[in-house]
Amino acid sequence: MREKRQFGAMVLLFSLLLCFTPALYAKTPEGYADDTDWSGENGRRRGSMDVNSPGFWKTTLTNKDSKRITKPILIDADAKSTDQSRPAFLARPEGSKPYYGFPLIKEISADGFTLGAVTDFLVKDSPAGCTIGDIFVQGPDGSQAGIFWEVDDKLAYYTIESPDESRWGVYSFTVQNPVSSIEDMRKNFLLMLPILKELYKKTH
Repeated sequence: MREKRQFGAMVLLFSLLLCFTPALYAKTPEGYADDTDWSGENGRRRGSMDVNSPGFWKTTLTNKDSKRITKPILIDADAKSTDQSRPAFLARPEGSKPYYGFPLIKEISADGFTLGAVTDFLVKDSPAGCTIGDIFVQGPDGSQAGIFWEVDDKLAYYTIESPDESRWGVYSFTVQNPVSSIEDMRKNFLLMLPILKELYKKTH
């Protein structure tokens, strides 16, 4: 059944292909993958989070091949938690941004947009590097959007969650190169940036 749905999505993709300028990414239909919905108050991608393991916070993501990959979660050491027994991303102060508790990566910033990381993209899950993860982007006005990214041969993106009053959406992007350094992630971010700018403009 999963194979039929994926085949149907591929057929629909060719008929509804929508290109942007620069035309590196194509918008793919909703429902491209079964495991793209998010749940939980913190906007995490669906998966299991080990909240009881002291000193090691992690989440499990499911890739396009249905393989479950466990990733460490990055924690913003400067973020203040409302519950000393939990990190700030699980006990956010009232009125805080949706990705409060996760760090902004200041080295990855361009045109007022800065990448933030939920999962550690420097931890390899393949010989080539990191191939999957959760990140977010902060726009020029400080508003944020979520991004699930994964390595794939074809560059594509689609909407996981529409914009709401807390963030300007959650999106899935594919990139062609695994990540093993800050510079690798910066290159992937710059590739996504033209699309992110368009998405930002639509909600501001």
